[in-house]
Amino acid sequence: MTFGSTIRELDIGPERPSEGPQLTGQLVGAVVAGDLVAFGEGLGSQHQKDVLQSLLLAQLGASAKVDRLKDPSNWMRQYLSILEQIAWVTTTAYSATKYLPQVSSFGAAALIQDTFRRKLLDYPAEVSTTLAAYRSDTGSAQVVFECPSHSGGLANFQVAYVTEDGEGDVVMWVASASFNAPQHFVQLFEGDLPPGTQAQVGWTVLRLNESVFSKLRSSLDTKLQGRYATSVVGLPAQ
Repeated sequence: MTFGSTIRELDIGPERPSEGPQLTGQLVGAVVAGDLVAFGEGLGSQHQKDVLQSLLLAQLGASAKVDRLKDPSNWMRQYLSILEQIAWVTTTAYSATKYLPQVSSFGAAALIQDTFRRKLLDYPAEVSTTLAAYRSDTGSAQVVFECPSHSGGLANFQVAYVTEDGEGDVVMWVASASFNAPQHFVQLFEGDLPPGTQAQVGWTVLRLNESVFSKLRSSLDTKLQGRYATSVVGLPAQ
């Protein structure tokens, strides 16, 4: 079975009407459904689109098989399996552990920043910049992200930092988080999470196989037609 046939066979649900492209201007990152993506300096526009299409396909395909909010561990396994099927090579395997904050109260933004600081020797400032751009958004980014990423007291979302290494290869670091809170919360990145929230965090590093992925771009465009434009919103520099 070819990668192209795998893409065509993935069940991602019914088509949605297109509302036109959402990525314009100079961007620090983007929202893609329930994922937030920070772009590293020098990441070209084609690779930005490659990343966003890949993450959208992974989310749609995983959600067609597993309940994103009620079974986040199995959902994440499906998500990563789909990425691997479309030429993303895992270099650090996914693992999820209970998040143990160093303070009595914490918010989702602090959890994500803490995870990146623990995992990377040099903390990428683009992660904080993208979180700030998201919180400052007055358009559709917050609607696009908040709806799939949480409901009631349950949450399952990912924050990715993507850049190109010295050889021009695309590398993606993914911090995944899932919550089970004792009460409803409205926005993930505003204020502290309710007391008693149980959080799990996971970490995965992937590298794009460009020679294989280049053959899949047209198939991805076809598969995601009508979904990409309504599920992706760019975050401009502030």
